[in-house]
Amino acid sequence: MMTDEQITGLIEKINNVITQAPEFKDRLKKELFGDVVFNETSVKDNSQDKELGKKINAITQYLALDNQLDRAESTIDYSWVTDEFTREQLFADFREMLRYRWNCRSHKADFLEFCKFVHFQNEGLINYYFRKKCNNDIDTIKRHILHFLPDTNGLDYIYTLEAINFSTKLIVYYKESKENNKLPFTVRSRIDIIRNIRNEQNHRNINEDSDELDVLAYRKELEDNGLSFNRYNELEYSTSSEYFNELNTSDYKEYLKIVYINNKYFDLVFDTLKQFSENIKNNMSR
Repeated sequence: MMTDEQITGLIEKINNVITQAPEFKDRLKKELFGDVVFNETSVKDNSQDKELGKKINAITQYLALDNQLDRAESTIDYSWVTDEFTREQLFADFREMLRYRWNCRSHKADFLEFCKFVHFQNEGLINYYFRKKCNNDIDTIKRHILHFLPDTNGLDYIYTLEAINFSTKLIVYYKESKENNKLPFTVRSRIDIIRNIRNEQNHRNINEDSDELDVLAYRKELEDNGLSFNRYNELEYSTSSEYFNELNTSDYKEYLKIVYINNKYFDLVFDTLKQFSENIKNNMSR
């Protein structure tokens, strides 16, 4: 049984979404009351009836969508993940990602939280790869990393796979991937942007009102140096030294983070996750 506090919280939650309700009144009445006919003229205050209808519409829309997401199957194929716990966690993070995409958590499409749960899936995928690769043994994993990145520091004081830097694992994964299945640079770059957004969001450092003028000035400076941009406002590939010199600068990474947040690239981020999953799947099918 719900407590008064829980009921109050639910009512407040419902009130927050009633403004989003369009046209489910008749449908909800049918669901709740079957074929009972309501006599509108018997209602003394028809405006109250309309207001009730709006609230009912909002409740129905919210609960129906949330229920659908609870039962939604991932449109990313995780069936190849043989460890049941990892696979179920990936599915759970996928559904939570959808909730932030379709307004079921903060009553708006929340790009920052969406990126967080995309990153959780990226992290789960690469950790699964290393566990399978190294028989789930942390010492073997650390030796494996040092084989590809001999200058990696701090591994002596790390005792779990999760504590190893995500970027370090991504670089090692790229280095040892099949030659015909290397993760494209654009995908690696986007995975890194998603990680940056998640890290700053996690520490409450992101301000969606970042100084857009600085971004525009930075972009103009690059354009003046002969560089161009794709439709996602990322640098177009170039053989010029200016291109390669800029790619890993902190300014460029900050620029991309702001651009992604301001433009809310939901589809691009989702496609990046899908490509990463497929790439790991193919590299594990040796």
